[in-house]
Amino acid sequence: MCGWEAPPFDAASLKVELHAIGADGAKRLAEKLAGSFALRSLRLRHADIGDEGATAIAGALKDSALLELEIWRSGV
Repeated sequence: MCGWEAPPFDAASLKVELHAIGADGAKRLAEKLAGSFALRSLRLRHADIGDEGATAIAGALKDSALLELEIWRSGV
């Protein structure tokens, strides 16, 4: 388990780049983002979320209004 805790979320953009949150951190973030219609931009560059974390994020944001997603160099 990672020591990173996702903050409460209601912003239009979120940058988690350069923080190696890993798959566990991505799952926690996904829980916070689920049902968020405010988020328009999410940057997860160099976050080392892997396939498992990316799947969790994608599931949480499937019905969102997200316009921009950057996950390069995140182990996906």
